[in-house]
Amino acid sequence: QLANSQTFQEVQRESIKILQMFELHRPDVGYIAGMAYIAVGLRMNMSSFQAFKGLCGLLFGSDFLYATYTFDTKKVVLSF
Repeated sequence: QLANSQTFQEVQRESIKILQMFELHRPDVGYIAGMAYIAVGLRMNMSSFQAFKGLCGLLFGSDFLYATYTFDTKKVVLSF
C-alpha cells in the first residue's frame, strides 16, 4: 500500500529522480543495477528527500552494502 494515496507511476518517477540525484551526489559510484529496488521501497514509505537521505545512509553506512554496490568482492567475501 502506498503512503498518501500516491500512484505507483508517481513513486516510480520520483524514484528515478532520487537515483539521478544520487548519481550527481556520488559520480564515483553512479547508478548500479539494483539501486532502483531500494529507492522505490524507500520512496513508497517516505518523502523523496527522506528517501534520498535513506539511500545514501544505507549505502555509505554499511560497509557490506557499499562493497556490494561497488563490486569490491574482497570486502564482500570478508563479510561472510
